Amino acid sequence: MTTKHARSSTPVPSDTHPVGHVSECAPPPSARLANSRRSAVDIQFLPGAQFDLDGLTVELSHCLSLDRLVVRDLKSGHTWVTTRTELRPIDTPPPESPTDRGPALENVTERQLEQLKEREEALRPYLHGKELSGVDAQRLARKLGVTGRTVRRWLHRYRRYGDATELLPRPPGVRRGQLALDPAVDAIIRHAIAPKLRESGNCSVRSVYELIRGDCQAIGKAAPAKSTVLARIKSLNRNPEAVPAEVGRQLRDQTRLVRGSAEAMKALARVEIDHTLADTHIVDARDRGPLGRPWLTIAIDVFTRVILGFILTLESPSRLSVALCLRHAIFPKEAWLKQIGAVGPWPMFGRPNCIYTDNGPEFRSPSFRMGCKRQRIENDWRPVRTPRYGGTVERLIGTFMRRMRLIPGNTFNEILGKRSPYPAQQAVLTLEDLERWITNEVTAYHNERHTSLRMSPLAAWEAAWQTPRGVVVPPHPVDRHTLFTDLLPHAERVVKPAGIELHTLHYRSEALAPYINPGVKRVVRYDPRDISSVSLELPTGGHLQVPWSKQGWPRMSLWEWDEIRSRERRRDDLASAEVVRQCLAANEALIGQRIAEGQLRARRRRARAERWRQGEVVPEVLPELTQAAAGNAHRPPRKPRQRVPKPALMLPPLPKNQLEVSRASIDSPVPFEVLE
Repeated sequence: MTTKHARSSTPVPSDTHPVGHVSECAPPPSARLANSRRSAVDIQFLPGAQFDLDGLTVELSHCLSLDRLVVRDLKSGHTWVTTRTELRPIDTPPPESPTDRGPALENVTERQLEQLKEREEALRPYLHGKELSGVDAQRLARKLGVTGRTVRRWLHRYRRYGDATELLPRPPGVRRGQLALDPAVDAIIRHAIAPKLRESGNCSVRSVYELIRGDCQAIGKAAPAKSTVLARIKSLNRNPEAVPAEVGRQLRDQTRLVRGSAEAMKALARVEIDHTLADTHIVDARDRGPLGRPWLTIAIDVFTRVILGFILTLESPSRLSVALCLRHAIFPKEAWLKQIGAVGPWPMFGRPNCIYTDNGPEFRSPSFRMGCKRQRIENDWRPVRTPRYGGTVERLIGTFMRRMRLIPGNTFNEILGKRSPYPAQQAVLTLEDLERWITNEVTAYHNERHTSLRMSPLAAWEAAWQTPRGVVVPPHPVDRHTLFTDLLPHAERVVKPAGIELHTLHYRSEALAPYINPGVKRVVRYDPRDISSVSLELPTGGHLQVPWSKQGWPRMSLWEWDEIRSRERRRDDLASAEVVRQCLAANEALIGQRIAEGQLRARRRRARAERWRQGEVVPEVLPELTQAAAGNAHRPPRKPRQRVPKPALMLPPLPKNQLEVSRASIDSPVPFEVLE
């Protein structure tokens, strides 16, 4: 950083060590070359120097003391006293061509250092304000063996940058960053290359050279060489703005500063989990036929770099593979090691405090997150499309994939530097064999020195559990089945009187009776490897195992059941389909016939109503009425029916005795009772 001066553009010299001055106590030029590119002119607190004071440009008048200064505002002319700490230097703009500032320092020779010292001694009187006359310039030119213009150019660069290396001899030719090509031709080249790169991210000289040559001839310029066009293509295809968005994002990632991966402060504080497709093929145990490449899910503790667990499966990554990997990582492994016949101990286990993963659906699924909450495990995810944030597990996967190249059936040949030809035909290991191989490699990895730890992961794990009171055993859950069930996939179902329906299967148990409630959905977890039973989460905690109603069926996986259902849907029964089609066609014909008959009767009623209103018969009203009238023309006309009035309703006469009583009752107010 440097200051500008009101009376001269030349920096004011310092009282102690002027800019560019090599004093007796100053280091020699060779000792200052390492920092010369980063050096700048010193801040000079001398009269005439300009500074920034709270947004105002002020000029230093004189110094009252080492801390109190008198300054003057250049715009208003006001003068006041301020402190040295309140003044800020005015930044100078960067050089116009920072790449054109002398040769590379690693290529400087002893002879060039001698020339540098000689030139600096000759120009020292003129570095700090003394004008270089023409006579002096010619004298120095003869002394240094150059022209007077070169001497003035050296002095100008030295004053501008304050860098002694500006006096070093520069290599001949075009400077780096400068263009020797005509600007119009360069614009034509870039205009022809840019569309190709934006469309596909690739461009060849052959695809654009004829277009470039035609445009150059149109403006009367010579066509560039093909090597020049190739150089422009190479310079543009590294520009993230000139290529497709996805390619540009990857280019930015290659040049972006990577901040170190997040470190943990203790063991099991942060565990990273990720999947990868193994770089080797496997065979089946019975026929030794190729099965393909299995998926590896692995968990690593960030603090100690120990591998807590892994799982191999032929299925794509899912919530099941994550649950199996976590169960393998959390619980002790002595019985499992004895079962598979692995060599060496694997004493790493324990419940992690936080699981750090990518944004795969198996890690973002509500069932996995809810299961982790029930087990008091926190979830954390990387930013989207940033695998560098999971560098610990990514480097571990790379290490094990490189070790897998020693297995027959590997997918990469290091000698050829490309993928192995026909790797499946050379595979010899089964899934169980590969599991045992990885276990042995994990044991070896734990006992090898780790570069970042400066000790083996096993030693770091043991040291992490050492306390002043002794060794602490890592905690882990009591029930292995409960933890595994909490991490399994789940579905919400209603418990009905008929049981639970899931995947078109019915599950029943007498123990479901207290939980039957058609208005409440409950969480049902299932193991895709065995769907013969499901686990119902109880409101009070725990799980209820419910078997399916198909008592005679063998156990099967969800993938087998889906295949059976798909096969049934694809089954094509032509006879049944033809019968159904005929029945549907007959029903449609029946409905159409009845609709037509109803429409005919409606038309007839409308025709009769119209004739009645007009008082005459109109044969042309409807063809049906005309045909009916023609068919009935030979019949004699009917006589009008005579209506006979119905007689009035006659009541039967009363008996004589009842009639006399009625008359007597009129004349006598005495009540009486009629007896039959």
